[in-house]
Amino acid sequence: MGCRLIVAGEGLDVEACLDATGFDAEQVFQRDAVATLDDSGEGVAWSGFVVVVSRRPDDDFAGRLADAVAFLDECHLELTALAAHPDVDELRLELVLPRDAAWSGRPAAVLLPPELLRLAGAAGIGIALRPPATERESA
Repeated sequence: MGCRLIVAGEGLDVEACLDATGFDAEQVFQRDAVATLDDSGEGVAWSGFVVVVSRRPDDDFAGRLADAVAFLDECHLELTALAAHPDVDELRLELVLPRDAAWSGRPAAVLLPPELLRLAGAAGIGIALRPPATERESA
């Protein structure tokens, strides 16, 4: 997935959060269920959900960044409310890095636009950068 929002918490009422925000979750996970964000098959310690922010292809990192900025701007009130929710322990925007920033020993520098950082920071959202899936992982 090119860019996604991950919301999780030990005592999080996922359905109530989804109802309050109006977000459409791509994935929902419940505490102690055998499902994780990395498909390891282990039980998860928190409940939460994943919202797809951008489905742009691997070679369109600029487009994924633009989608993320638009999402953060358009959903600022909902995101700020989630960040302030007492049962939300983790709130992060996860971006998959472009293939040209490949992990061949050391990653290349990747510039995140100031507007993305400003909007995420103002809403209390962390940003995680992930390497692209390998050919084997995406097959």
